[in-house]
Amino acid sequence: MVVVFLIFCIFEVTQGVIVVGELNKNVILPCSFTPGDDEVIHWIIGEDKYVISYYHNKDQLENQDKDYVGRTALFNNEISKGNASLQIRNLRKSDENTYNCYVGTRTEKTEYITLQVIDLQQTMEYKWDHNSLHLTCSVNTSTSVGITITWYENNQEVQKNQSTKSSYIVRNESLTYQCTIYSPTVQSSWTGSWRMKEPIMKDDSITCDCNFCNGTFNSKWYFKKGTHEVEIASMDKSLPVISTEYKDRIDNLNKHNLTLRKLGPSDSGNYICVIKMEQNMDIEMTAVSISGENENHKLNAKSHRKRWILLVPFILVPLGAIFKILKDMKKARPNE
Repeated sequence: MVVVFLIFCIFEVTQGVIVVGELNKNVILPCSFTPGDDEVIHWIIGEDKYVISYYHNKDQLENQDKDYVGRTALFNNEISKGNASLQIRNLRKSDENTYNCYVGTRTEKTEYITLQVIDLQQTMEYKWDHNSLHLTCSVNTSTSVGITITWYENNQEVQKNQSTKSSYIVRNESLTYQCTIYSPTVQSSWTGSWRMKEPIMKDDSITCDCNFCNGTFNSKWYFKKGTHEVEIASMDKSLPVISTEYKDRIDNLNKHNLTLRKLGPSDSGNYICVIKMEQNMDIEMTAVSISGENENHKLNAKSHRKRWILLVPFILVPLGAIFKILKDMKKARPNE
C-alpha cells in the first residue's frame, strides 16, 4: 500500500494600496494577515532591497538596506494578532516606492503598498496696503485635494476656505489672528499666528524671543520704517547672525532670545519677530515710538546732576567754616 501525503500551500496576493506620507514625518504602511505560528515577515523593495525582516520571534537586520537603518520598526507586540505593519520614520523623498509585505505562516501572503511622499510647505505672510495689514496663509504642495484654511480672531472662527491660499485683513490690532491649514491626505494640521505686542515709548529694550521653541526652529527679526524693511538678525540652533549696524547693541542671553538695547529716537518704527517651527509659525509685531523729548530730558537731567556736583564743594566749605566758628565760640564761652 502506498500512502501519498499531499501538502497544500495557500498563497494570497493583495495589490493596489496607496499610502501618502509627509516629508520628514513618520508613516505607517499597513499589512495584515491571518494569525499563525512561526511568523516570517519580509518588507522588500523590488527583489533584493530589504527594508526589515522578522523571524525567530525577533527583528532580523543583517540584510537591511543602509537607507533604512535606524528608521524602521514593526509592531512586535501586535504580530501574533496578525499585524505586520511597518513604520518608517523621518520620511525622505527617496522613500517613494512600491513596498512588498511578505508574511509566511502555514499560509503565505504578499501585499503591495505604494508610498507617496509629499512636501507641505506652509507659511504665513504679512503685507501693508496703505493703512491696512493683510495676512496670507498658503501651502505649496503637489497634493491639494481637500486642503482647508480656517481663520480665527481671538480663537473665534471667522472664515473658512477649501483652498491652498487664503487672506485676511487685520481689523483690530489688539486681537490675535490665527490660520490653520489642514491637509486630510496626511491628516496634518499647521497653524500660523499674528499678534501686536504692547508698544514701547521709552528708551528701553526690545526682545525677539522663542521661549516655547522645542526641536527645530528658525527665527528672523526685521525693522520696518515707512516702506523700508531690513533684517536685524536671524537665529536657529546655531549662533545668531546679526547685521553689522546692530551687532554692538544686541544680546543673545540664551539660544532662544535676542534683545536690542539702548533704544533711541532713530529706532522708532515697527519690529517684526518671525518664528518658524515644524507645525506652526508666529509673527509678533512691536511698535516703538521714542521722541526726541525723551533724549532731551535725559541730557537735561545729566546736566543738572553735573551742576549739583560742581556746587557741592561751594556749599560744603561754607557749612564747614560756620560749624568751626560755632564750635570755637562754644569753647570760648565761660563755664556757668
